[in-house]
This record gives sequence, C-alpha cells and structure tokens, in this order.
Amino acid sequence: MCVAKFVEEFGTALKECRREDAESYRRNQEEEDEEQGKGHSAIICSLLKLCNIDEEVEEEFGGGSNENEENEKKSKKGMYSDEEKRAAIDRISSEYESYPATLANVLMDAPCFEPALDKFLVKRRGKKTRQLDLEEDEKLSSHNNNTLSIHVIGASRESELWGDFQLDKTNAMNAYTDALSELASTYKGLKKINLTFIGPDCPAETLHVVKTFDNDLHNNSTGENNSSEGGKKRKREEGKRKHCQLVIETHRHNYEAKYFKTSSAHIKKKGKHSLLPRPDIVVFFNPGFTCPDYDWSEALKACQCGGIDGKTPFIVTTNTEMEAIADVQYLYQHGYIDSLPPIVADIVNEGKIDHDSNAFDSSKNTIFFGENVHAGTRVRQSGNMANDCYVKNQYILGGHLSHKIDSKTKKESKKGTVDSSKQKTDVSGPDSNSKKNNAALM
Repeated sequence: MCVAKFVEEFGTALKECRREDAESYRRNQEEEDEEQGKGHSAIICSLLKLCNIDEEVEEEFGGGSNENEENEKKSKKGMYSDEEKRAAIDRISSEYESYPATLANVLMDAPCFEPALDKFLVKRRGKKTRQLDLEEDEKLSSHNNNTLSIHVIGASRESELWGDFQLDKTNAMNAYTDALSELASTYKGLKKINLTFIGPDCPAETLHVVKTFDNDLHNNSTGENNSSEGGKKRKREEGKRKHCQLVIETHRHNYEAKYFKTSSAHIKKKGKHSLLPRPDIVVFFNPGFTCPDYDWSEALKACQCGGIDGKTPFIVTTNTEMEAIADVQYLYQHGYIDSLPPIVADIVNEGKIDHDSNAFDSSKNTIFFGENVHAGTRVRQSGNMANDCYVKNQYILGGHLSHKIDSKTKKESKKGTVDSSKQKTDVSGPDSNSKKNNAALM
C-alpha cells in the first residue's frame, strides 16, 4: 500500500512540475513575443517621432505640385504645437547650414589646406603695401593665381543647394556667402572664389550667381571709428584692392576630366558643355564610395589631375563612423590616398575603438578623420535598417589625394597602413549588397 501510495503521489507531483514548466515556457514566449513586438527602445521611438515631425514640417516650406498636396499640408498644420514646430525648424535649418559651415570652417581650421591657401596671403614690406606688389597682383590675375576654385562633386538640388527650403530670407546662396566671408577677409590676395556644384542631380537649369564680400565687414564689427585718420587710411588701402567675389555655379552632369578647361581648341570642341576650371579643392558630401549603386572611379581619377604638386586637397563627409571608415579604406585601397589616418589605422590593425574624436588631431598629419563638430542636429531614419538613425555630415575626413596612378591595392605593412591580410573585402560583385561585406550599408 505504501508503495502504491508513493507512486501515486510521485506521479501527481511530476504532472504538477510538468504543468509548471509548460506554464513558465508559455509566459517566457509571451514576454519574448511582446518584446519583439515593441521593435525598438524608447529612445529610438522618440528619435523616430522627431524624424516624422521634421519631415512633415519641412514639407510646409516647399510648394505643392497639385491641389491635393496643398490640401494635405493644410490638414497637417494643426497636428503639432508651435514649440514642436520651432524645434523642428531649428533642426532642419541646422542640417542645411551644416553644408556651408563644414566647408568654410574646415578650410580655415585644417592644417593640410594651408599650402593651397597661403598663396592668397598679401605680401607686405613695411607698413604699406607697395604699388609694385599691387601691379604684380594684377599680372597674376591673368593666370588665375588670385582665384580659388572649389568643386562640390555629386551635389544635388535637395541637399547641398537646399531645394525649396528658405528661412528668414536666407537661402543657400546667402548661406555660402556668409560662411566663406571669413576666408575672403583672411586671405586678402583672393579676388574670386569659384564655388561650383557638379552632379547629375543638380538643377536642370544651370545657375550662375555672383556675390560680393564686404571688405570692411570685420573692421566695422570691432567698433573702430573709420572717420579718424587711421580709419581713412585703412579705407584708402582697401580701395586699392578689388572686392572679392563669390561665383556660384551649378552643372548637371557627371564629374569627369573631359570637362576641364585646357585649350581654345578643346573649348571649341566641347562648347556644348560648360567647361570647368581645374579645382584647387574638391568636396564630397556623403558620397558613399562603397555603395554599389554609385561608381566614383571617373570622378576620383579626375580629381587627381591638379592641385599642389599634383595632389588635390579634398574633404569628404559621411553620415556614420562606420561609413567614414569604409570610405577612407576604399580611397586607400584604390590608390587615391597615400596612407590611412592614424585613428583608422589603429582601428583596423589593432582593433582599438576608443580614440580621440578630434578630426584635426595633429598638424603633422596630411590627412584627418573624426567627428564633424559642424554637423546639424537633425536625426534621420536609415533606409536600410528600421531601428537605425543617422545625422548628415556627422563624420569628416580629408587631406591630399595622391598622384594619378593605376588603381592597385596597397600591400604596405608599416605602422599606420593596412596589411594586405587585413584589408577590407572588395564590395564589388554579387556580395556588394551584403551588410556583412559592405560596412556602408550597416
């Protein structure tokens, strides 16, 4: 009897344990399903909400193409409070303003651009500018030695040129003029800055806008009295120097060397297209060099045809640090730059992640890499991953492009470069769309 009773009790206990196990398993599954249903954290939810607000508020600045779009905009006007709208406008403005702010401030701050700009410094002997120096400057003007040519490659109407966005009568042209005014004031040998936007997504109608910098802008801001003898003297000296002009142009085509001005015969032959002066500096805003949808080989080869001793200074911005590392490795592996930035070399060769985020970490380096302090505050949702967000122009790299050489993979193993065994997988081919093999898609 005792044995039978024990077996019965044991069987009951076993069933109870199994029932509890099944119940526990069911609860765990429900919790996992609930967690998966949430999709992302509260922080990501908040950021995605800001993305939606920014997109809808931005639409109010553009003209609707039909009556339905206009009615839809009117229906959305009351969705957000005035405070939310003001905050959204500030974020949107900061993103657009990051393009001219990044260009102007990096040119002034990065040591590797000094050789390209030093030729525009006015040489003075004693306290006065000699008339001989002024005459020499006039002679140099025929050789474009007083013109700085900046090419923004892969530009688009909706990004670098702001599309239909305008705030308080400030449009893209005025923003670039204000941003570059310090450059024009510092380098007084400059007579003209050619800022040329080239890309298949530029406006269909070629733009040609001429702005003039105010020579006395910074002098007047100091509160000095120009009616004094010293002020009149400075005014006479400024009058001897022509005002610096900013010429902004757009060209809707790919960036290739065939569009560069070379000879009168070439100009006559290529008269169908607007020809370009050779660049002193080239700029790429968020190009995505490793993205399989784009081919930058011809544009990068064209960039190697000029500059100081054949080395053209360049600036590249990216949306994420991972994409910045992928882009700089792409440039290095294909022979467009001579070495990697020390920070990237440390990450690739030794796996170090903690590093100084300052882009201009050493005046001795000819190439820089880091977080862009001039990026905006607007957050956007990634088109590749639902839970991923980014900020435009958040990371920046730049320096000098190498001499024009065949595109070969480097196999140097000295410190600061990547060993051939540790190089990044080539993203061309059938695996180019794989996030595992293409860091730009992560």
